[in-house]
Amino acid sequence: MASPAHPPSVICFGQFELDAARGELRKAGISLKIHPQPFRVLQLLAERPRQIVAREEIRNCLWGGNTFVDFDGGINSCMNQIRVTLGDDPEKPRYIETIPRRGYRFVAAVSSQYPAERAASSDVHASDLAVVPKINREIAGVSRKPKLLAAITAAVLALAVILGFYAWTSRSAPRELKQTQLTANSSDNPVTGDAISPDGKYLAYSDTQGVHLKLLATGETQTLSQISSDWYFAWFPDSTRFLGSEIAHQACGPFP
Repeated sequence: MASPAHPPSVICFGQFELDAARGELRKAGISLKIHPQPFRVLQLLAERPRQIVAREEIRNCLWGGNTFVDFDGGINSCMNQIRVTLGDDPEKPRYIETIPRRGYRFVAAVSSQYPAERAASSDVHASDLAVVPKINREIAGVSRKPKLLAAITAAVLALAVILGFYAWTSRSAPRELKQTQLTANSSDNPVTGDAISPDGKYLAYSDTQGVHLKLLATGETQTLSQISSDWYFAWFPDSTRFLGSEIAHQACGPFP
């Protein structure tokens, strides 16, 4: 199939645009860096999609028939540059397929724009651009109203929670700490050691008259030992027994 008499100004494939008039390759509208010879090879292939382009034809396109160079190495270098620029894998080609011992084939779907089509397309896009921002502003205005209402509602709820918390804490009167005297020893008979049982029911203590056990609920007191000394008391976790230790003596006090 022969090349068209008037090649298209822009060839589009995937995210790419090959602008022959400007000698420019773009991806998503951004110009890519590509050398002139690889660009000419890519243009040659893209203008003939689905056709095998022989290496000899590529040689004539780049150097003509009267130039003697290592065209095999030059063609290979061009194809490598093209594939790197396009991000194409020769093993799984999306754009250019290698035909062993023959040449190459452009396998991607292409669409073309001639200069007249491109100008008409530009006019349509220009008019559309004037309408799109207006529509976007209207949509944004509508979509912002529910978001604004939700933000105000959340702020009011947060304020209500904070005010409720402070109101509750202000009504809650602080607990008063009350001191209770557990022994009635005089200064002549000071307490020399004491320990309250884990359940809070009993007090084991010592003074100059010995070791005592007191039932806190009734005040009833029982003397367990008359050894006068400084004692250390340790209750068992179940509050049924305690250990009392003096320098060289120990006393164990069961409950009455």
